[in-house]
Amino acid sequence: MKKYETANIRNVALVGSKGVGKTTFVEAALFSSKATGRQGSVDEGNSIIDYDPIEVDRKQSITSKVTPVEFAGKKINLIDTPGYSDFVGEAVGAMAVADVVCCLVDSVNGADVSTARLDGYAQKFGKARVYFVNKADAERADVDAALASIKDKLASGAALFQMPIGKGQGFKGVVDLLNMRAYVSEGGHSKETDVPADMAEAAKEKRTALMEAVAESDEVLLNKYLESGELSEEELKRGMVKGIAAGTLNPVFVGSGVMNAGVEAFLAAVAGNFPSPADMPPVKAKKADGSEVSLTANPAGPLLAQVFKTTSDPGIGDVSFFRVWSGTIKAGDDVFNGTQSAFERMGHLIVMRGKERMESEEAPAGDIAAVAKLKSTTIEDVFTMKNDALDRKSVV
Repeated sequence: MKKYETANIRNVALVGSKGVGKTTFVEAALFSSKATGRQGSVDEGNSIIDYDPIEVDRKQSITSKVTPVEFAGKKINLIDTPGYSDFVGEAVGAMAVADVVCCLVDSVNGADVSTARLDGYAQKFGKARVYFVNKADAERADVDAALASIKDKLASGAALFQMPIGKGQGFKGVVDLLNMRAYVSEGGHSKETDVPADMAEAAKEKRTALMEAVAESDEVLLNKYLESGELSEEELKRGMVKGIAAGTLNPVFVGSGVMNAGVEAFLAAVAGNFPSPADMPPVKAKKADGSEVSLTANPAGPLLAQVFKTTSDPGIGDVSFFRVWSGTIKAGDDVFNGTQSAFERMGHLIVMRGKERMESEEAPAGDIAAVAKLKSTTIEDVFTMKNDALDRKSVV
């Protein structure tokens, strides 16, 4: 896989209740980004992401999967997580290393108890939170009711960034309120077009509400909006990045993973308007002597990376997945495991896309990668350099 700088990386964990369609969403994202020539299906047993025989048989995810999606010059690390409560640890681990948590909400049932529980973990970790109302094409879909449940149970300040075109089985696509363009699903592909004439006035009204929500995330933007009643596209983008990163703005998107409707518009928003790791607040870490340091996502900074998942691959053995918070790890580097007080050789760095393994030259600050055959490393261990040895649970 090609190299991506920190500013061009996005890390989004997908969480939600069982059956809400997270894996199908990722399949649609891969198809929209042209990473695959077909859209895999969980129900049909040909999902690219859920390829384990147990997952195929049960038609459900049992482990989290990091899937890089290359879109509009950005690398979007989507982390699909299980919805069953038995596997909540997988979801928690994914949220811990993501910058943004996207909670998928069912358009029929709205935000349920399980959804609220997962959203609560995201709040506990201080993560930026956005929402995607999925299955807008369902027979009893009610996007307005789903949005109301999000505001009532999850985020009172949630703001609609896309509005549906059609309702229920008549759902066709979405209007992106940021750029006032429509994205209509045709044969599983997304087609960009003008906003339907009969929706123009309603879209303008909702865009006004959107501008107000974005403006409230920044005092300078708020003053500008109060004076002129308008914000430029660049100002909206800047306010959205800042608001999401600070947790003061909770965008709500709409679509259908099965139809691949609204997914491409979501990816465009992630690539263009979501914060990169460099836009996020610094992480705090503790050295072995107890002193505390704050580290930003600087590729040239001191190394700090954390393992959040381990798995076994029949072809290469045990695989450790890690998030780089600061510094850069290159293939072949010797790093110090500050948790185990042991050196590890980082052999071939890889990224996974289902069964496919792709080698990567390096993992800069903000990126997520994996490495096989480490000798002493387990979940939550920290990679650093010997002179900057950090203790266990150093990432706050």
